[in-house]
Order: sequence, then C-alpha cells, then structure tokens
Amino acid sequence: MSLKEIKQYVTWCAEGFSSVPKRYELMQQRKLEVENQMKALTRMLATIEDKCDFYRKAMETGNTDMCSSERQAWAEKILNEF
Repeated sequence: MSLKEIKQYVTWCAEGFSSVPKRYELMQQRKLEVENQMKALTRMLATIEDKCDFYRKAMETGNTDMCSSERQAWAEKILNEF
C-alpha cells in the first residue's frame, strides 16, 4: 500500500465501525492488485526458468543451436504468456 493509502486506512480505523465498508473496499482493491502482481511475476519466473533450461542444455551440448521448430515453439510460448 502507498503511504497515502496507509494514512487513509489509519484515519478510517480511528473513525471506528462506521468506516468498515471503506476499509473492506480498500483491502479488496489491494488484494486484486497483489493477485495481478503475482500473476505477472509467475509469468516472468516461467520465462526465466525456460531461459535457464535453454542455457543448461547449451552447456551440456556445447552449443546454443536449436532446431527451428523448437525455437518457434519456445518463442510462441513466451509470447502467449504476455
């Protein structure tokens, strides 16, 4: 949460029960933001894992060549995730 949101939340807490709906809505919004961030991070992690796998295979084989169909499938997978 931003400092502005935290300040607003603290103010609402001081108001007592009458501000519970506002606090609930703020938490719902924040939850959605965090869920979206987690989805984005999960996609990024999958891409990084794919690259790690690629480089591990390159070290095992001694080259970075891929057959064109494998390269195309890998590129499509990454593009479809975003």
